Amino acid sequence: MPIPPRYPNPGPEVVIPASVFQRVVGQGVMFDVGRYFNLSGYYNYRIAAVEIQAQPNFGQAGINVMVNSQPAGSIMVDAYRPYHVVYPNNARIGVGITNVVFFVSGDVTIQSVTLRLSAY
Repeated sequence: MPIPPRYPNPGPEVVIPASVFQRVVGQGVMFDVGRYFNLSGYYNYRIAAVEIQAQPNFGQAGINVMVNSQPAGSIMVDAYRPYHVVYPNNARIGVGITNVVFFVSGDVTIQSVTLRLSAY
């Protein structure tokens, strides 16, 4: 019988970057960011921050960030501010259903998303 793999202790703080480069167009369009991350080895870690780098294709675009189906923050993306950070409240991985979803209004290209995790 094979021995199941053990995940090493990743440490107290972990940064998980993902290159997305996805164009999203519409009003209230759901974009599932969780598909870019494998969070199975980080049970009970807290999502300390969600860093978003995005570029609007026309004017401005709004992004509502939802973590565990709870609102984590809203940002407005324009050509002068392509980088934003959202700090979710008490979002723990594996406690409940952990998902990170963006609701986009406008025409925006999401370039990268980085999750900052904390063991505390």
